[in-house]
Amino acid sequence: MVDKITSRRYYDQYVIDEIEKICNALNLPRTVIDESINIFSEVAKKKLTRSRELITVVATCVYIACRKLKVPRSIDEIAEVSKVDRDSLARLYRLLVTELGLKMPVIEPEEYVESIGRQLNLSDSTIKKALQIMEIVRQKGYNVGKDPAGIAGSAIYIASLIVGEWATQKDISKVANVTDVTVRNRAKEILELLKGTPLEKEVQNINPRKKKRSVV
Repeated sequence: MVDKITSRRYYDQYVIDEIEKICNALNLPRTVIDESINIFSEVAKKKLTRSRELITVVATCVYIACRKLKVPRSIDEIAEVSKVDRDSLARLYRLLVTELGLKMPVIEPEEYVESIGRQLNLSDSTIKKALQIMEIVRQKGYNVGKDPAGIAGSAIYIASLIVGEWATQKDISKVANVTDVTVRNRAKEILELLKGTPLEKEVQNINPRKKKRSVV
């Protein structure tokens, strides 16, 4: 009996340690850690951990917690940090959401804007401008069915050009966890959407020589 209790304690501590390791690597708040632990507890009660690699279950619980709490972190980020196969994580995510009867809120692109901007140390002016761009994007229905991180990253890119901070597509793609090709292509499409809007003149006035700083 003692061995069983000891084994269980090691098991529980391992789960908590792995959750904290993933969350700390992604700079996630304590609320996400606590919610991840609660979700894992529910998963274990339903015996959904059986015949599954434990780290995959742990990583999936962290992703579910992020989605529930509307903390903008992509499934790719969590898969990379936890060293879990992305497709396996995605499949388990769908299964656990169904089995636990969860209704997941949609994370809007606007919620990614501030997260990306802060991680790149961009000014409030650039973040505010990106949100203005996002409002136009939403009004024109461009955001429907598209990866919110890609749209948010592209809005940040355009906003940084307007303000003069000049975040690079490469830097943004790393933080948003999308390819720089995605940022470039989405930016081109968004620039088309800005034609005929109050922001069109600001886009036309972008001056390459007015560069304030490079974002590292």
